Amino acid sequence: MKYTTGASVQSISGGRSVQTFVPTKGLVTLEARPSFPYSFVQWTGLKGDNSSPTSLSITSPTVIQAVFAPSYVDLIGLPGAVFASALSVYLARSAILGSGKQILRNLRLRKKDLRD
Repeated sequence: MKYTTGASVQSISGGRSVQTFVPTKGLVTLEARPSFPYSFVQWTGLKGDNSSPTSLSITSPTVIQAVFAPSYVDLIGLPGAVFASALSVYLARSAILGSGKQILRNLRLRKKDLRD
């Protein structure tokens, strides 16, 4: 997660928390940065806005958390993409080898016809 208070830009790695002081009516920008295979779900401690990045004016002590969850699309999509790639390589290989074998058969038959 990345947060900005005035000119200060800070990052927090997963599972950690930070306490920072913001000037009165200071503007804070929060940006959730999920890493694979997680996706951003919501902010807790904010009313209404669950987008990332989001900016808010802090007027009192506030606790905000970024909530992340596993992205099943990424978890399922990755093996699916690998399988599809492997299958297409296998099919292409089979077609190439099959056509090569057919060429050899045709050459043998032609050679046999030429001898006869």
